[in-house]
Amino acid sequence: MYRVFDQLLGNPPVDWSAEMLAQTRRGNERSGRSGQELDSARIQGTTPSVALDAYAGTYLNDLYGEVQVTVEGGKLVLAYSPEYVGDLEHWHHDTFRAVWRPVGAGRSFVRFSLDERARITALELDGFGTFTKKVERESQR
Repeated sequence: MYRVFDQLLGNPPVDWSAEMLAQTRRGNERSGRSGQELDSARIQGTTPSVALDAYAGTYLNDLYGEVQVTVEGGKLVLAYSPEYVGDLEHWHHDTFRAVWRPVGAGRSFVRFSLDERARITALELDGFGTFTKKVERESQR
């Protein structure tokens, strides 16, 4: 495609395959370095502040709508839509790393916020902002 654009614009020919390969290699190298730096900043030996079922619920964001957090097989799962689901791996304290199920979707961090009574009030999803936990009303007796 770029070769066609160059020809139409009268630009000198460029080996775009070689350019893209070099760019991909540089990106992979940077990603490897940042991954190592991130791993070294991880606080080892921590556990979540509350039981996993306390994180479960519906979280709302004015722009992105809602996400669901559920417990499946003893682990947290975050679902933005049926096609965009991530398994949450405990990172440290109340931070989890979402490993997205769609191939190539990568990983994101999810940080949960607690109030003074150790109730989960919100989650922050990297790249999407803060989602406030929807308060489930107890059934009336």
